[in-house]
Amino acid sequence: MSRLAQCQEIAMLIDTEPKPPRFVDLPELSRRLCLQKSAIYELFASGELQRIKLTPKKTVVLEADLDRFIQRKVAEARQVVA
Repeated sequence: MSRLAQCQEIAMLIDTEPKPPRFVDLPELSRRLCLQKSAIYELFASGELQRIKLTPKKTVVLEADLDRFIQRKVAEARQVVA
């Protein structure tokens, strides 16, 4: 087996391993979505984005949920353009 084939096989194994859930907090959400906190809270209220209250003062989103939300918004934008 060539070195390239070995590397590709290792990469495939790494990509298929389940990643542990990761939380994204409001400052990072704001940065990744280019939105202010008030707009993020509107997404929570509308149900477009699911929040998790860790404590009364700490709200987070699962990174996987955020990634799906972004992918959905990109797909919607592409449909409008097409």
